[in-house]
Amino acid sequence: MHLLRSLTGLQPVYSDCCIYSCFAFTGTLKDAESCPCGESRYLARKIMAVDGLKGAPRKKFCYLPLIPRIKLWFTDPSRSKVLQQYPELLSSETFDGWRDCWDGQLYKSHMDRVRSAGNSRHLVFTFATDGVQIVKQKTHGIWPMLLVCANLPPEVRFKKKNLIILGVIPGPKHPTDFASFLQPMVDEFARLSNGVQAWDGWKREWFKLTASILQVNGDQPAIANMMGMKGPRGKYPCRYCNLCGIRLGMGYYYPLKTPSDIPNKFRRQTTANYDALHLPYRTNLHNLMTSIVQASKDDLFRETGISGLSPFIEVSTVHFPNSFGIDIMHLVLEGVAKHLLQLWMGQMAFDDISEEHVDQSYIISLNGWAEIGRTMA
Repeated sequence: MHLLRSLTGLQPVYSDCCIYSCFAFTGTLKDAESCPCGESRYLARKIMAVDGLKGAPRKKFCYLPLIPRIKLWFTDPSRSKVLQQYPELLSSETFDGWRDCWDGQLYKSHMDRVRSAGNSRHLVFTFATDGVQIVKQKTHGIWPMLLVCANLPPEVRFKKKNLIILGVIPGPKHPTDFASFLQPMVDEFARLSNGVQAWDGWKREWFKLTASILQVNGDQPAIANMMGMKGPRGKYPCRYCNLCGIRLGMGYYYPLKTPSDIPNKFRRQTTANYDALHLPYRTNLHNLMTSIVQASKDDLFRETGISGLSPFIEVSTVHFPNSFGIDIMHLVLEGVAKHLLQLWMGQMAFDDISEEHVDQSYIISLNGWAEIGRTMA
């Protein structure tokens, strides 16, 4: 950290946190002296009440500020050029299809508002996190906090040098209050919504730098935590629709059609069967979440699938639920990736279709696979 500070001027921000990482002592919790779990914040109790001195904190969470780093990005002429030109290139071309996230309605609507405010140099980020076990016994989990900049072209966007690590929630346990750890980031984006002075090394001028979070990515449990939803184990698991689960044993089962052999006490009381093409979609989830948390009643939490207030509820650019991505890894890659690879390599067997009637245009050549490998390396 000392070397990083001396080379870049980046000053880490430390916050006290629970010894088990239940929550960080930030925001409205900054003056608390113990965690709701009962663990003390300090190694020793307040020793000199007159001077307000306390014992040393038992654990600290390190946050690496975003603003100094993106200001440094713009001082580099080549990087500043790429950050500005790629989004403008996509917006200037007429294209009826999907090339990148910038072609989505969420991004288009956001950038229309940004441009109307006169912010020509605006950065858009995706936030991502997930629990990672760092020991074989799976007794110590950590949560990296990652930002990905959508202004960079996809071929370089996910390169290690372009990823921004804001910090790591230290564990060992699952945090009970993610918002407290994300509070420093939320505060920075509040500043960036108004703009900070920065130097553009490409255009050789000072400008007001603005930035926003537009997407939040992770697997299903991580997204549930980030949204303040019960997620895949709740009675109402989906953030997009109000499909109700059927209680079976210790968990819920989510069929579109209620099985005929289900006992009456387990049958759905609202809608017995659902049409996959006409699901009962949620509306005004942001407002609903706020009112449910304020009411703080167990039956309301259970009947809405809401578990608490999202860390992103204060971030005006985050849309509920459209900003929260689908879990591609578990829903697609781990489920059907093997079959997709067989299909793209021409190794898929079609029992009911003769080979001459199978469209071969989707098969990727050996040279194509080699190019994919080089690009992803």
